[in-house]
This record gives sequence, structure tokens and C-alpha cells, in this order.
Amino acid sequence: MLWSCFALSIPILLAATSCGSMQSSANLQSNGRSPSKNDAQVRGEGTKQSIDIRQVDFRNFTFHADSACIDEKEPVLVRDGKFRNESKKFDVSVTDIIYGDLTGDGQDEAVVRLLCIGISSSRADEAIIYTMQAGQPVPISQLDPGHGAFGSIWSIGISNGILTVERLSSEIDAATPQYVDTEMLRWDGRQLIEAGEPKRRRYVQERRSELENRNGRSQERELSRVH
Repeated sequence: MLWSCFALSIPILLAATSCGSMQSSANLQSNGRSPSKNDAQVRGEGTKQSIDIRQVDFRNFTFHADSACIDEKEPVLVRDGKFRNESKKFDVSVTDIIYGDLTGDGQDEAVVRLLCIGISSSRADEAIIYTMQAGQPVPISQLDPGHGAFGSIWSIGISNGILTVERLSSEIDAATPQYVDTEMLRWDGRQLIEAGEPKRRRYVQERRSELENRNGRSQERELSRVH
């Protein structure tokens, strides 16, 4: 059931992005679930009130989501940043964790990037956004998955309450990125909304490392503006 959800998401994504259209804030969705202790596995000692989101060990964590990576009915338990389902032949790995205050409460949120690798090396990456509530990390939104040059997340940053998401984009195929589309988002108390006009710049690829090796390591790349 989990892998079938993932497999179905790829053709839908390809159809949505094959015209080179940019990802928009409509691709971000708040899951609206109430906080639950089952959402979290927190390492470290102390009272709930003293736990900071940076103390949450997202590389040894149980993820719940309704996404390309994870079926909400079948939570994924990662250990040392990785999960493998032998029967359904797919892997999930934590590739990056970005921190910053998105909600304006003076406390950091965490954006956890996930990579799914499935049958025939099909890949999709996405991100889940967590905040602390009652001493527990609670997911409040997630970024839609991307596949290669069709919407794959290139980078994520948080500054002054703004979430900046860069995605690869192509009008050719998933293996040939042509642009990097940038979207700026902010939290309005319920969900992420646009915080400025989307931007596009040309992607200049000197190495294929980003598409061939998306395991969280820094990648060399050159970006130039569209003329």
C-alpha cells in the first residue's frame, strides 16, 4: 500500500511539472492533525517544557505522513537516518534538517528533508515541517515531493521568518534540469502562504552530482540568472 502510493505520485508529479511550471504555495499543505505523543521520539533528558526542537533526534525518529515517502497508516521508523522496506523494495533517508523560526514565537521550527528511493531507482524528495507543542515535535505542514528535474528540492533556507525553497525545473525530462525556481513562504498562523513573487534562474550544470548523489552531502553547482 505504501509503495503503491509512492508509485502513483510520480506520474502525477511528472504531468504537473512537464510544462516547466513552477511549484507554488498550493503545493504546500497543512495536515491539520492534532498533536500526539506518537508523533515524536525525543532523545535527551529533562522535562517536556525544557525540550528544544534541536534536541529532537530526527535521524532516529518515527515519521507519520500522507506523502510519496510515507503512508500515514504505516509509519516509517528511521535509524541512523535510514529506513529500508525489504518486502516493498523502497528506502527512506533523512538528507538534511534545517532550523529557523517560522511561526514568530521566538522558537525554531525544523524542516526535515526526506529522500525516497523505490523500484528501478525511482526517486522523490520532500520535506516535513515540525514545531514544538507541549514539549513534542508536531508536523504542521509539508512540501510536495519532487522527482529529479521535475520539482526536486534543490535547497531550503529560513531567514527572518521566511522559508525559501529552491526546486529544479525542466521542460525536457526529469534528468535534464534547466532552471532553479525559487519560492518564498511565510506562516500565517494556519498554513504556509506566498511571501513574494516566485523567481526563476537558469541552471548551469558542471557536474551531475546533485541528481546522482542526493544523500545530504554538499554539492558543487553554478547558478546564473535568466537573461
